[in-house]
Amino acid sequence: MQDVTTPTKAELSQANAIVKPDFDALPIGEAGFSVIRDQGMIYVDKTALIASLAETSTPILMTRPRRFGKSLLCSTLEDLFAHGTKNFKGLAIEHLWSDRTYPVIKLNFANFSISTDNSDLDRALYGLLQEQLQRSQTVQFLQNAGIDLEYYLRQYHDAAMLLRRVLYDYHDKTSHQFVIIVDEYDSLLTQAINNHSAFDARLQLFSDFFRTIKGLKDDKCLRFVFITGVTRYQHTGIFSGFNNYQDLTFNSNYSALFGYTEEELLQYFGSYIEYGAKLFGMSNDDYLKHLRYEYDGYNFEEPSDSEDSEESTELKESSEKEATAVTKVYNPWSILNSLNALSVKRPALANVFSDFWVGSGSISSFLVNFIKLLLQGVSKEASQKRLLSFLKIDLQADFSMPQSELKKPRDPYNNNARKDLVTAFRVAMVQAGYYTLKELSPSEAQELKSAGEFYCVDGSIPFFLTVPNNEVATYLHYEFWSDISDLITDEVIELLADKKPEFVAILRKQR
Repeated sequence: MQDVTTPTKAELSQANAIVKPDFDALPIGEAGFSVIRDQGMIYVDKTALIASLAETSTPILMTRPRRFGKSLLCSTLEDLFAHGTKNFKGLAIEHLWSDRTYPVIKLNFANFSISTDNSDLDRALYGLLQEQLQRSQTVQFLQNAGIDLEYYLRQYHDAAMLLRRVLYDYHDKTSHQFVIIVDEYDSLLTQAINNHSAFDARLQLFSDFFRTIKGLKDDKCLRFVFITGVTRYQHTGIFSGFNNYQDLTFNSNYSALFGYTEEELLQYFGSYIEYGAKLFGMSNDDYLKHLRYEYDGYNFEEPSDSEDSEESTELKESSEKEATAVTKVYNPWSILNSLNALSVKRPALANVFSDFWVGSGSISSFLVNFIKLLLQGVSKEASQKRLLSFLKIDLQADFSMPQSELKKPRDPYNNNARKDLVTAFRVAMVQAGYYTLKELSPSEAQELKSAGEFYCVDGSIPFFLTVPNNEVATYLHYEFWSDISDLITDEVIELLADKKPEFVAILRKQR
């Protein structure tokens, strides 16, 4: 008689079976909050942070690299202000939010295509605003206030004027306000980065438009203003009218608003990690280590000088063993695509841990164009020496720069600003997501303080920068050189030969 405590072969087979998670639930490329919720896709709940952010009355600027969830955040904010918590059942904000609903204008410039001569720029901006005002929900708000939108559309053919007249009249008649959300505000400027006249024309248009928004905010016509993008063009004058806006890009309270923390990764995607681990014969911890090595490491927290002179020796020793309080996040695009790569019949490990983010867009071409811009007007010999300094200093070691440089990047067409090409290059790399803020352990911080390197000349704490993870490091150490090969002379390649032979081989291959 068979021992009842011994499992049968069928039972063993069933126990060892690998159950596929629902790959259709991965929201790859989906930036619509309502679509994700309606279709039962995974929504990583950031709404406790969103509730805090949405309470803010001062206009907000917050930038992040591409494919980090900016458009999803804009969509979530739009849904919250337009419909309240109707679509937020079961999320943290459901019991945190009690504000009324508002008409929302969401301007997304991500896929805005404008001719080089800007002849259709005004018309395109007007059309985008008109489209937003004519949405059924906004029209209903206006009709309830007794406002005939079609009258304003016939009367005003300038975007800034149309915005002013509609919002001022709406506020006058109801004492209520609008909400304005601007997604990828920098897209059109970045498209024209190598065309000075086109860049200036677009800059002027946006400066005037943002000045209009600032006036509406000052006159209590706007409840909430949120602006996001990749690049920070503050010193171009684009936000000169916004003398009271908040730049929360490196605010530690919102460092986890974009991307996935490790806790979120395990909470929302634990079944996928378990599936992948079983598929490749790993433990869950080992599989997580692979994900961490490839895609983690992004840090958006401004450094602080926490004095611990009164801390006991025992507590100091304990803190050395623990991770610092810095919140690091995984690249969400790479994580979703890596997990989805498990869905094929016979997944290969190399395909599961591929370079999803660095291979998904044209940001490297933007960086190449940015380098070309920096080198405009510089003699060939000088430009090569400066370019060589990039190659010698960066992509191989950590480094630091003053907070003022990273937090307030300069006008790319300002000749004085372009003299320090290394700093400008690093700023662009941080904004683009190829560099990130370095997490310092207590011992590293103390060592830098002792060496006098922890503070800048002005007394501020510098930003210590590093490459976030292996996906980015692999690109920078190999493919990046191919992208810029046409900018480097043969003489510079020879200078590099004894210092970076593996890169020189790549550069010569491109010739």
